[in-house]
Amino acid sequence: MIYGALDTKVFESIKDLEMAHEVWKRLEDSNEGTSMVKESKLYIFNDKYAKLKMLKDECVRDVP
Repeated sequence: MIYGALDTKVFESIKDLEMAHEVWKRLEDSNEGTSMVKESKLYIFNDKYAKLKMLKDECVRDVP
C-alpha cells in the first residue's frame, strides 16, 4: 500500500528493502539528510541567525 504513494524514483531506491524500519530510514535519509547533513544545516542556520541584525531605520512594526 505504501509503495503506491511513492514515485518511481523513490520506489526504485527502496524496493530491495524488506523491513519497514529499513524503508523508513532510507526515506528519512533521502528526504532530510543524514545526521551529518542535518548538523551542517543547523550550523549554517545558527550562523545566519547570529548575523541577523536590524537596520537603524527599520522597526519591528515594518516587518510584514
